Amino acid sequence: MELNKIREDFNMLSTKLVYFDNAATTFKPQIVSNAICDYYLNETANIHRGDYDLSLSVSDKYEETRNKVAEFINSKVNEVVFTSGTTDSINRICFGFARKWLKSNDVILTTVADHASNLLPWFQLSKETGIGIEYIELSDEGAITIENFKKAMHGRVKIVAIAHITNVMGHIAPIKEIAAIAHDFGAIVVIDGAQSVPHIKQM
Repeated sequence: MELNKIREDFNMLSTKLVYFDNAATTFKPQIVSNAICDYYLNETANIHRGDYDLSLSVSDKYEETRNKVAEFINSKVNEVVFTSGTTDSINRICFGFARKWLKSNDVILTTVADHASNLLPWFQLSKETGIGIEYIELSDEGAITIENFKKAMHGRVKIVAIAHITNVMGHIAPIKEIAAIAHDFGAIVVIDGAQSVPHIKQM
């Protein structure tokens, strides 16, 4: 597809604007903006809370979207939970599930190259509960290797919290192998997939 055709999908690119901050915030295609506007202008109603036609219609669309997301990320439909974004999702896992599940001598394993959204919640939880924070040593290029991950894993690690693709270095972590090793230790893996989901087929 030629560049001009791609630019037509994004209203903000209708000028000569050149934008390099997509790793932080990406423009929304016009079709997305149109759907959001259509809901607010023509279909505003409570989802799953009304027994009138409009509510049922938007509830059906909501669930249709859940099905499409599940298919897109290769998951079960009941595994898809909508939040306001990746940061909100990580905070919910950290301050909801993890706060109740972790004990004071447990450890969160992460990296120094992770996004603040995947570090700050765990730092706060550590401050509040006394859980430990440890780091996977990175290669000279700033990447996670299986060898270094194996060295970092031990029995007190209960959560591995890392990015699939770092927004800083762009390295792709070997998530499938990492998850298998972590699960052997009984640890849960929390993946920040904000940079990877749109670009890599999920296994």
